[in-house]
Amino acid sequence: MFPEISIEQLVAWGLRDPQQAKQELQILSDSGLTPSLVTQILGRFSQLLPLTSDPDDVLRDYVNLIQKLSPNVSFSGESAANDVCLNLINLFSMSQPLRVSVLEDLDIVPLLEHVQNANCDLNDMSASISEAIQQFDKNDSDLVARLHRLKNQRITQIGFLELIFFPSLEIISEKLTTVCESIIRATVQFLLQRHEDRWGNPIRSDGQKCRFAVLALSQLGGRALSYSNDIELICIYDEEGKTDGVRSKSNQVFFESVAKDLEKMLGGLVDGQEIYRVHYPTPSSNPDKPLVMAADEAIRHYDLVGRPWERQSLVRAHPVAGDIALGKQFIDRLSTWIYRRYLSVAEITEIKALKRRLENLTQRSGDAAFDVIAGHGGIRDVEFVIQFLQLLNGADLPEVRSSNTLEAMESLTQAGFLNHQEQTILSKNYRFLKNIEHRLQLSYGTQTQCLPRSSIERGNFIAQHAPHFLNFDNQESSREDSFEASYEKCTAENRGVLNHLLHDAFVDDRPLDSEVDLVFDPNPDQNRIEQILAPYGFKDTSLAYRNLMRLAREEVPFLSTPRCRYFLAAIVQDLLKELCRFPDPDTTLFNLCRTTASLGAKGVLWELFSFHRPTLSLYTSMCATSPYLSNILIRNPGMIDELMDGLMLEKIPEFHQQEAELTDLCKGAEDIDPIVHSFHHAQTLRVGVRDIVGREGIEATRGALSDIAETCLREWARFEYAELVKRLGEPVISVGPRAGHIAEFIIVALGSFAGRELSYNDNLDLLFLYEADGGTQHRRSERKKEQVTSNQHFFSELAQRILKRAAERGPLGRMYVIDTPVPRENQGGPLAKSLNWLESYFQGEGVLLETRLLLFRSRVVLGNELIGQKVMHLLHDLAFRSDRHSIKGEGDHLHAIRADEFSRVPADDFYLGSGGVRDIELIVKLLQIYHASKERSIRQPNIGAALLALQEANLLNDEEYRILISSYRLFSMLESRMHWTEQNSCNQLPGGDLLEKLAIQLSFSNGEELARAVAEARIQATAVTDKIFISSLTEIGLPIRQ
Repeated sequence: MFPEISIEQLVAWGLRDPQQAKQELQILSDSGLTPSLVTQILGRFSQLLPLTSDPDDVLRDYVNLIQKLSPNVSFSGESAANDVCLNLINLFSMSQPLRVSVLEDLDIVPLLEHVQNANCDLNDMSASISEAIQQFDKNDSDLVARLHRLKNQRITQIGFLELIFFPSLEIISEKLTTVCESIIRATVQFLLQRHEDRWGNPIRSDGQKCRFAVLALSQLGGRALSYSNDIELICIYDEEGKTDGVRSKSNQVFFESVAKDLEKMLGGLVDGQEIYRVHYPTPSSNPDKPLVMAADEAIRHYDLVGRPWERQSLVRAHPVAGDIALGKQFIDRLSTWIYRRYLSVAEITEIKALKRRLENLTQRSGDAAFDVIAGHGGIRDVEFVIQFLQLLNGADLPEVRSSNTLEAMESLTQAGFLNHQEQTILSKNYRFLKNIEHRLQLSYGTQTQCLPRSSIERGNFIAQHAPHFLNFDNQESSREDSFEASYEKCTAENRGVLNHLLHDAFVDDRPLDSEVDLVFDPNPDQNRIEQILAPYGFKDTSLAYRNLMRLAREEVPFLSTPRCRYFLAAIVQDLLKELCRFPDPDTTLFNLCRTTASLGAKGVLWELFSFHRPTLSLYTSMCATSPYLSNILIRNPGMIDELMDGLMLEKIPEFHQQEAELTDLCKGAEDIDPIVHSFHHAQTLRVGVRDIVGREGIEATRGALSDIAETCLREWARFEYAELVKRLGEPVISVGPRAGHIAEFIIVALGSFAGRELSYNDNLDLLFLYEADGGTQHRRSERKKEQVTSNQHFFSELAQRILKRAAERGPLGRMYVIDTPVPRENQGGPLAKSLNWLESYFQGEGVLLETRLLLFRSRVVLGNELIGQKVMHLLHDLAFRSDRHSIKGEGDHLHAIRADEFSRVPADDFYLGSGGVRDIELIVKLLQIYHASKERSIRQPNIGAALLALQEANLLNDEEYRILISSYRLFSMLESRMHWTEQNSCNQLPGGDLLEKLAIQLSFSNGEELARAVAEARIQATAVTDKIFISSLTEIGLPIRQ
C-alpha cells in the first residue's frame, strides 16, 4: 500500500491532473510491490517527474507497464527485476522514444536485467538475426517488422545502459555500430540468397562466384554511430558477368537489385519509423551513375571524375556486409586516390566550399548556436578538419588513415600533426558533444541534433542529463548556466584549434615577388611602399598600402587572417594590374575594400581568384565602375555564388525558369518580401556581371532585367490575390456571357517595360485592369456571411498592395517605383479599371494624344493567355486608329510635342535631346500613327524591333535604319552604364574620371573618343529624324513648323 500522498505533493511533481494521479498510484499499490520498493519508487517519482515535460503520461505509462508485468514478474526481495523496475522510471522520464518501445514490446524488460553484460559480438549477433529472419522468405512486411523489433530491443538495451550506467562514449558507439552492422550483414546475406534462388549465382569471367561487398561511410563507417537512423553505404562487386540460372541476369542488374531491396527493406516503415534510412551517395558529376559498380569501374570513376568531397567521405569507408575481404581490397586499391601526395588549390577550395555551404544552411535555419552537429565548433567541424588532416598526410603515413575520429586524433598526435594540447581539447570536446547528441536523440527522437530552443525545455533537458557528464555544484539554479558556459567554451575551443590547424595546412615556401613580399612584410618603410605601388598609378601610396592591408585581414574573429594574407599574396600582382586599368586606382581600391569587407570571408574570395583569374577582373571592374552592383553585394553578402553564376552560366535563365524558381522559393512562406528581394538582387547581380564581361548584348540584358521585374510583379500579384480572397472572397462577374465566372486580373506594362527594355533601377509604368464588374463571393458555405466588396474595390486594393510591395522603403530597401500614367477620374480614384471603362475612355472625346501614345508600347504581363490576347487586341484597336482626319491632326501635334521637348532640355542631353533616345521613340510612334492601322507588323512595343519592322515594311531605308538602330543601342548602353554609377542624372555625359570609366566599359580608348562618338551619333540621328518628320508632314499636306 502506498503512503498517503497529498494533492500538493502531486502538484509539486508537475502533475496536471493530481486526482487521476492518485488513482494511478492506487492501481500501482495493488500490483504486489514491497514496501521498500514502494518507498524507492516514490523517491524516484519526486526526483524525476518535475523534470519531464509530460509527467502525467510518464506516470500513467509506468503504472500500465507494472500492471502488465506483475502477473509474470516477482517484485519481492532484492531481485534484478526490482532494480529494473526502479530504473525504468528513469528511462520513462528521460526518453519518450524508449518508453514507447518498452510499452510496445514487453519482452524488452527481461533483456534489461543484465544489460551491462549483454553479448555484443558482431558475428554472434549477425548469426542470431539471420536465423530469426529466415522464416520470412515469402512475406517482406513480416520480415521488416521482425527486423524492426530486433533493432528496437537492442537499441533500447543500449539506451538503458547509457542512461542508467553511464559507460564511455566508445562503448556506446561500438554497440550501436555493431547492431547496425549486424542487421545490414544479415539482411544482405538474406537478399543475396533470395536473388540467387531466383536468378542463379553471379559468375565472374574465371568461372568463380562473383563477390559483393557493402561499405559504410560517415558515422557508421567510422564506427561512431549515434541513435540516428541515417546510414550511408556504397556497394561494389568483383566484375561484370552473368548469373548461371535459367532466368539469367547481368551481374550489374543482379547486385543493383540487391542494393535496391536493401534500401527498401531497411527503409520499411513500422509505426512510421524506418529500421535505417539508407543513402547511396551519387556524385553531381554523374547523377546517372548506377547504385552498384564493379570494383574496377568504381576505381576508374573516382580517378576520372571523383570530387574532393568524395575523397573526404571515403576517409571513413569501412566494409560492413557481404564479402568483407573484397571491401578491404577495394579500400586498399582506392587509398592511392584518396590519399594523394598533393592536394591542389582547387581541391582544397572545393572541400572548404562544401563546409561553407553546410554552415550556411545552419545559419539560414537559425540553429547555429543550438546545433551540436552542424553548428560552429560542433561535431561536424571537428570531423571535417580531422579528415582534412588525414587527406593531407595519409599518403606518407598510412597509420593516420583510421576511419574512427577519436582514433585518428590519436594517430595524428603520434605523427606530430596535432600537439598534445590540441588532441586533448578536441577529444574531450568531441566526447562532450557526442554525449549531448546521444541524449538529445534519446529524449526527442533519432533525427534530433539541436538543443531545445525553449528555455524551460532546455532547462529540463540539462537537469535530467547534464549532471551525468558535467561536474556541478549543489545549487540547482546554476545547472543551466554551467552547462551553457561549458557548451560555449567547448565550441569556442574547437573553433580556435580548427582555425589554427587549417592555417598550418597551407604552408608554402615559394619565392616571393616584391608585391608579395610587401603583403607579408609586417613593417615596410615608406620608400619601399612608394617604390612598389607608385608604378601602378596610386596617388596616395600610404593610403593604398593601408587599404591593401585591410584586404589581408579577416574581420570575422574566427576566420584565419594568416590564411587570408597567404591567398591575397598569391593574387596581389594581378590585382594591382587590374586596379591600374582604371583612371583612379586609389578610389577603386577603396571601393574594393568596402565591398569585400561586407563579404566576411576574404580569404575564400582570394582563394577563388587564385584559381579562376577571370573572376578577379570581373570583380575589380564591378568595384571600379558600378556602385549599383557593388551595393547589392554589400547589402547581400551571401551572394558571392550569384556573382560566380553570372560568369559561369552559358546564358541568362529564361523567364519561365525564373518564375518557376521564385514560385518555388515562396511556396508556403508567410512573408515573401525577403525572398523576393533576395531573388531580385541575385538575378540583377547575375545580369550585371554578364553585362560587365560582355556576355550579352544590350537587348538581351534589358530583356533579362524586364523579365526579373515581371517575375517579381507576378509573384506579388499571386500572393496578394490569395490574401485578399481569404478576406473578401473571389471576384465574380455579375453580368454578360461570363456571368458567374471569376473575373481575371490583368496588368499591362507600358513604355520601356512593355518593350522589355528596362535598364537598371528603372521605374515601371503599369496599367491595372480587370475583366468585368461584379462582386466578391466566399465559395465555402461557412464563410458566405463574411465581408464582400465590388470587383473594382477588390482589384484596386490588389493593385495598391502591389504598389506598396514594390515601392516601400523598408529595411530591405525599395525595389521599384511604379507609375500609373493612364489618368484617373480624380486623385483618389480607383487604381484598377474594367475593360469596359478602358474602351469607353479611349473612344471618348478629349483624350490627349500623349495619353493614347502610352498604348503604342503596351504588353500584358499578367493574365491568362486568352484574356491577354483579348486585351492586346483591344489596346491595339484603341491605339492605332485608321481615321485619316485624326491622323493628320495627331502628326502635327506630335511635331509640336517634339519641338517643345527639345526647347526644355540641355543641348547635351542624349536621352531627351534631338537625335537622342526620346527622339528616336517619337519617330517610331509617328510612323506607327501613319501606318500601323494597315501595317500590323510595325505594332511593336520594343523600339529596336519596331525599327526593324519599319525597315522590312519599306518605311525606313537601310541607311536610316542603320543610323537609328546603332544610335539607339549606343545611347541605351550608355544609359545602363550611367545607372551603374548611381548618378542623379543619367541623360548627360559626365566629365573627368567618370567619363574615362564609362569609356573603358564601352570599349572606347578614352573619354574624348566616347564623347565624339555620342555627338556624331546624335548628329546623324537628328538628320534622319528631321527628314522623316518633314517628309511625313509634307506627305499628308500639313504646314512645316520651323
